[in-house]
Amino acid sequence: MARLRRQIQSRGAYIVTARVAGGKRLLGHDWAARFLMFTLVYFRHALSFRLFGFVILPDHFHAVIQPSQYATISKIMMKIKGTYAHRYNKLAGRSGRFWDPRFLDEILQDAAEIGEKLEDMHMNPVRLGLAPHPGSYPYSSYGFLFRAARVEIVDDLRKGVRGVPAYLR
Repeated sequence: MARLRRQIQSRGAYIVTARVAGGKRLLGHDWAARFLMFTLVYFRHALSFRLFGFVILPDHFHAVIQPSQYATISKIMMKIKGTYAHRYNKLAGRSGRFWDPRFLDEILQDAAEIGEKLEDMHMNPVRLGLAPHPGSYPYSSYGFLFRAARVEIVDDLRKGVRGVPAYLR
């Protein structure tokens, strides 16, 4: 069966999901989740894309990304997944495939839809019983978005985008 071609939208944002191969819970360790956070932020700068939010769960992660002129969503995900897998395997003394080969993506049409996806994404740890509140889950952008002293880990959707959703006001 032929694979569907990835739909590309210039200047569009995507919600992406990458799953650990075999559903293993390899991202459930503190060091592994924090290392993936570092990898996301590193490539945010190296490839000049906008990262509006993320959540790292034990067996997969979600991120809302707006590619730049320098890299497509496919190249961004290839760099994140490839670099992370190589270094994780080296640090953990393991070999073999880390990620499922493909990643899921959905094009987001506007700021309101981005806000809805961020809200839903940040609730995942609560729905899975990993945290009582999105702000108490350490492996997500929720705390960076809503902390009084903001750290520039994620891009602020409120800057330069019309129609800011109520979730982010």
